[in-house]
Amino acid sequence: MSGVLPQIWLRLMSDPAFAARLRADFAGTLRREGYIEGLEVQELPAVFAWHRALQDGASPHWLPAPAGATPPLPAAVVARSPS
Repeated sequence: MSGVLPQIWLRLMSDPAFAARLRADFAGTLRREGYIEGLEVQELPAVFAWHRALQDGASPHWLPAPAGATPPLPAAVVARSPS
């Protein structure tokens, strides 16, 4: 059963219209959360993993993540400077 979800994900992401919509929706979420959107579709799984780690209690106070930090932040996601 664990092999089914990756297959579904790959099939969905191979649909350009779905991938574009998902990217736009997630970019809106990143902007609302204070991050600048500059993602490639291929980077979305890493971003989702990073976001899930934040929900699980990882600290969001470092951006970009130091080497070896958990969760690693995809390079395309940049924090907005606090003012």
